[in-house]
Amino acid sequence: GSISQAGSGTITVTGLTNGTAYTFTVTTTNSVGTSSPSSASNSVTPSPPPQVGDYRDGGVVFYVASNPTDLNGDGTPDQGLVCAVEDQSSGAEWGCNGTSISGAGGNGIGSGAGNTSDILADCSQSGIAAEVCNNYTGGGYNDWFLPSKDELDEMYQNKATIDATAGANGGSSFASDRYWSSTEGGNYEAWLQYFSNGLQYGSNKYLASRVRAVRAF
Repeated sequence: GSISQAGSGTITVTGLTNGTAYTFTVTTTNSVGTSSPSSASNSVTPSPPPQVGDYRDGGVVFYVASNPTDLNGDGTPDQGLVCAVEDQSSGAEWGCNGTSISGAGGNGIGSGAGNTSDILADCSQSGIAAEVCNNYTGGGYNDWFLPSKDELDEMYQNKATIDATAGANGGSSFASDRYWSSTEGGNYEAWLQYFSNGLQYGSNKYLASRVRAVRAF
């Protein structure tokens, strides 16, 4: 098919089929006539909107934003969040027990990356939950982080769907155990969540708990 537009600007092509590759050529028409077609563009394949449970961008989708928004602080709008297909640790400390980490108190969706950066900047203890996530390179990505309190709860709410997709893609299910969030509760506490019953509470930072990394896409 073809689309005509007067003047310059962006042309929006609608009615395409998801999963089908398309290339585009352009001609220009003026009083003299119509030009020869341009070289074909690079091939593009439209894809359906992401859904919870999709396997993509290195992990399993557990949150989809209603509108594109920056979820990791890099200034670029994101579509949502994925979690890794398996745990990165079965027992890591949150770290720096007795020390307050400035800026690591973010609760909401979109605050996990900032919390993680602040923890890594202010806590030099090795092997902690934030570091375990930061060092993860699953799917070929290196921008993983420890989820915030609310991001972790989204994972819990969708754990059955995540488990099914993870298992089908070489991963494993969540344990009926406690998982760290990146949200600090004070000098001696940080928020974790039991994946057996969904309970969230502030716990001692030195408690060894499970870790599952997330990233924005």
